[in-house]
Amino acid sequence: MHGDDANRLLPGLIHPERPFAAFKHQGDGGRRVALDRLDVIAARFLKELNEAGWKPPFALCGYSFGGIIAFEMAQQLARSGTSQVPLLILIDAYAPSIHVQAMQSDRRLITRVRDTVYGTATKTFMATNLRMPGRIHHHHIISTYDEAIRHYTPEPYAGKMLLIKSQAGWGRKTSDGTTWSQAGSSRT
Repeated sequence: MHGDDANRLLPGLIHPERPFAAFKHQGDGGRRVALDRLDVIAARFLKELNEAGWKPPFALCGYSFGGIIAFEMAQQLARSGTSQVPLLILIDAYAPSIHVQAMQSDRRLITRVRDTVYGTATKTFMATNLRMPGRIHHHHIISTYDEAIRHYTPEPYAGKMLLIKSQAGWGRKTSDGTTWSQAGSSRT
């Protein structure tokens, strides 16, 4: 989910007989993001997999916000009794509470001014139903995802999960110099 460049690169690195499906961000091409709740996005992605003929069990992997979507997809599959996900892989994803803390710690005055300007521009483009230019559209996507995370309450996950984190992750540093993501296991 939301592998960005990995959606294009991974198929060349995976054995040709290994099936691979990738989901892009909503609102492709400067359009408005239609779905703004994590549970709804996850349900839509599961529906699209089903309609494409994918049947569980299958591994799920998500990058950043896509990791949280993959997490919720695994939860929905488990709750439905359909299948356990054999492996859930989260790449540079944060637990929702840590994500919110990291976003708040990165908010400087210039960030707040930019968010206000881009937010106003986003509303203007949406009201006129015009495609948004790149930076404004990116801001719209990130703002929508951040809001979705703020309203998401994850439940404990009983399946196998692999968390892959880069050393240069964003977010506030703890007193020992690690990022919130590295210290997250004690703060979730």
